[in-house]
Parts: sequence; structure tokens; C-alpha cells
Amino acid sequence: MKHVPVILVALLAATTAFSQQVHLDNLEKKVDSITGISGQENEPGLSVGVVYRGRPVLNSHSGLMNLENQVKTSGSTMYNLASVSKHITAFGILLLEAEGKLELQDRVGDYLPDLPKEFKEVTIDQLLHHTSGIPSTDNLRLFAGIPLDVPWTMADEMDLLKKYSHLNFEPGTDFMYSNGGYSLLAAIIEMAGDQEFDDYFRQKVFDPNDLQAVAYSNPEKSISNRATGYRLAGDTLVDARTETESVPGGSNFYFNMNDMLVWMDLLLKENPPYSQQISKMMKASFTLPTGDTIPYSHGLNVKPYKGVKAVYHSGGTPGFASYMMLFPEQELGIAVLTNNEKINVSRIIRKLADGILSEFIKEEKPLERVAISLTEDKLKKWEGGYRMEDGLILKILPENEALFLVLPEAQRFQLHAESETNYFISEFDARVVFSTTPEGKPFQFKLIQGTNVQTGTFTEPAEFSQVPPDPQALIGSYYQPELDVTYRLEAIDGVLMLQLPETFEKYLNFYQVTLKPVLGNVFNTDRLGVVEFLQNEQDEITGLRFNDVGRLRHISFTKIN
Repeated sequence: MKHVPVILVALLAATTAFSQQVHLDNLEKKVDSITGISGQENEPGLSVGVVYRGRPVLNSHSGLMNLENQVKTSGSTMYNLASVSKHITAFGILLLEAEGKLELQDRVGDYLPDLPKEFKEVTIDQLLHHTSGIPSTDNLRLFAGIPLDVPWTMADEMDLLKKYSHLNFEPGTDFMYSNGGYSLLAAIIEMAGDQEFDDYFRQKVFDPNDLQAVAYSNPEKSISNRATGYRLAGDTLVDARTETESVPGGSNFYFNMNDMLVWMDLLLKENPPYSQQISKMMKASFTLPTGDTIPYSHGLNVKPYKGVKAVYHSGGTPGFASYMMLFPEQELGIAVLTNNEKINVSRIIRKLADGILSEFIKEEKPLERVAISLTEDKLKKWEGGYRMEDGLILKILPENEALFLVLPEAQRFQLHAESETNYFISEFDARVVFSTTPEGKPFQFKLIQGTNVQTGTFTEPAEFSQVPPDPQALIGSYYQPELDVTYRLEAIDGVLMLQLPETFEKYLNFYQVTLKPVLGNVFNTDRLGVVEFLQNEQDEITGLRFNDVGRLRHISFTKIN
């Protein structure tokens, strides 16, 4: 067998790379085809921009920035970036680090001494990577019944975090998205930078790069060319009153598309004076105690898109939606901004990226899994209940020489064996991996779906004899003191129903959840995961706890009657 010279291998690889091309032809028509907005000029606005190798190749606009005054969108229309703002806040932190005004391993309490002691040991780096355990304030407001369209300042945000001082987990041990964490980063920027948040970014970032962008942190500040954000109320588009919230950090940077094109080019070039900061942002760097490196870096998701290196983030806030995707190796950036919160910006940007990068994209083919046969005794070994981290019980049952995963509503999925401990589910892309104690008894199973791993611990059969409390003992009012909100649990036609604040109906379209017993004091809800009732030594019901509701864990209520 002949050996190919190394230099020839390199040349062949380079030839292949250069033979791949991005497709930038007819971009406006492609946007029209994807969005279907052609001829809908009386709708809220949509701006789409593409930058390639330092050159804007698309700066497209449709619709209106203000429906009442019939003002058309343009390259100067200012949109709220919502959570796309996070990487800009992180950029500001990294600039302060370069100036020697802070270090990423500094404790939050060094800058914000008035915070609860539970929060003070969190590091700046943990805030940046959503590994702090600090609760997300948008979820706190939802549970507290505080609407998102009422005046809400940084003082209100800090007051909420000081009142609700419960961490979701020990800092640095897990990943959970937190808007509250980025609000604290904004406060740290003001303290370390010794100036107002918006002034810092105007002086250090926006003016030096000729950007019209605004960091909206003062409710009395007006923004020229600001689009009005719209949300659906029934079938009618109404003003979402986005400007009532002026909390910076996790949201509330306003950019126009002209700015976004310049900004994306700046991030893609990694040139001085920002090369050190951008280099950090473009690669994953935070490793959990498990050894897993999270695919998130300084306000950006860092994860390949269909085989192409990419960094990206989406954003959504009442009245606005946004998305930015960067492909560093192709020097390509795509942004979608809209003042209609219901527009699916993720679909638009991904469809556009698919067309532009069609020669680079590698569609991931599902891994072909091959099932093997196991004897009945090896299947029966895993039989039993497994308590998940949120308190839910999932059951593993052998039946007719097969093994089944049984969910609380009796939904069943067959587990197909790949080995004695590894199984897969054919109905959707998921795996189950069992482990044993040193004595060989069932210990845990992991339910793995992509990067999402949920762990269940084997529950002894005796625990299944636990009887749910008398429903009459559960009925009553439950109070959450830090959020100053009361929930009412009632029996309606024999079904336990928990009544929720109006914010749930306003933003999530439901106002109550049903409770069904799982095991003992653990109940499953139809919308908010698991609820666990709390008892004292006399077995009296003293409260309830939501164990995991997305960006909040272990939120407890006290029974008051």
C-alpha cells in the first residue's frame, strides 16, 4: 500500500474545503419564501440580516414598527434583543476583566454585599454560565402573579432576589438558565465599572464601533426609532408594553439591523482590541463536577449546527423575538429581529442557514440500533420503581419476555436491549442505562435524550404501599411568603385542582392544574410537573412543594387553612 505524502493530504483537504461554497443568491426571495410575509405590510415588522466575510449581503425589512402610526420598518428600526442581550452583557464583564477591575472567580458578594448569604458565594463565572443555582426571575414573577407588562426596574428585580433567597442547587454543580443571574451581572458591571450600565456600554462598546444601540436600563430614557412590541390577545395584536420593564443584563439591549450586521462582523473577526474577549465567548469552557462541559459560553450556545461549528442564541420577551447565529469558520452571521412575539424566528433563521450552508451541512442520520435478546431473569432484574429527582416515580415492568418503561399516566414504552444494562426506546430517540450497587442490586437508571439526562433511583417495593393522604386534608390555601402569593387547592367534581395566579392564564393559557396521586405524598400535575405535600410529625399537611418547574426547583408553600 502506497503512503500519500502528508503535504498532499493537506492540499487535498484544503481543496475540498475551498470547493464548498456558501449560497448567497436571491436571499430576499428566500426570506419571502420562508416567512410568507410578502404582501403583509400592515403586520408588525420583521428584519433579517446576513453578513459574510465582513460584507453585509442582506439587510431586509418588512411590516411596520408601529401599527397605530403605520410606520414602516427599516435598517434603523430598534428592536429589543431580549435574551440575545446576554452575550453583550457577558462581553462587558470580559472587558472589565481585561481592565483588571474584576476576576471571573470573584464572589458576587464582593460587589453586591446586600444580597442574601445564600447568593454571596456564587462566582461571576457561574453567573455567566447559568451554573449559579440562582432562580430565574421571570419564573419567580410568574409564580408570584406579577405581570410582565407592569413597571419593573432594577430595584424591583434586586428586591425580588433578596426576598426569594433559595438556590436551585449548589453553585457550580448543574446548569439551569437564569435571567436573575444576568440581572446580577448587570449590577456587578455598574459596581465594578463605577458608572451606569447604559453609560458603560455607550462609552466602551457602542460609540467606539459606531453603533446606535442602546442599553435600556432607565425607564425615563426614550429610544429613537424604537419599534412597538406586539402580542396576541385573542385574535388581536395589542401593544405588549415592553418598555415598562427596564432591567438590563438578561434583556433590554435595543439594536437595529444595521447595528447587528456590524456587531456580528466584529464577533466573527476576533480582531483587536476585542480578540481576547471574543475568543473566550466562542468556545465552551465551563465543566461540571460530573466532567461534562456545558455547551454554553458567556451568553451564547456553543454547539454544532448540523455538523457546522456554530454559536447562537435566541430571545423572546413580551412583544419581541430575536435570533442570532454565527458560523465562525465560514465567517457568516445571520440575525432575525421582530416586534411580533409570535413569529417563529428559530424556524426562519434555520431555514435560511440550511439554504446558505447547504454544501457544508451534514444531516445527522439516526444511529441504527440493534436489539438483542435477553433471558427473562436478566430483564426481571430491573423490575421496580425509580424515583426521579423531582419526586416522580417511573416503573420498569417485565412482561411477555419484554421490558417496559411505564409513565404515571400508564403510558408504556418497550425497552429494547443493546446489552444487559443498556436499552433504547424505538418510538423516540432515547436510551435507558441501568446501574447496580456493589452487591449487584438495582441502583439507578438514566433516561438519556440527547444532552438531557434524568436520573432515577431504585425504590424499595415497601415504599409502594404508601397511601396518598385523604384529599379532604389537602384542600385549602397555600401561602408562599417570599413571593407573597396564595394558591387555592379545591376538589372539583372529585378532582383535585390547584388554582393559579392570573399570570399563568395570561402567558401560558391555563389557570389551574389537576393533581393525581403517584405515591404517598407525591402527586403529578398535568402542566407543572410534580407536587409533593409536606407533613409534620403528627402527619398533618403543612404545605406543598413544586419540585422542578423548569427554571425553579423546590418552591415551597405553607398551608394556612
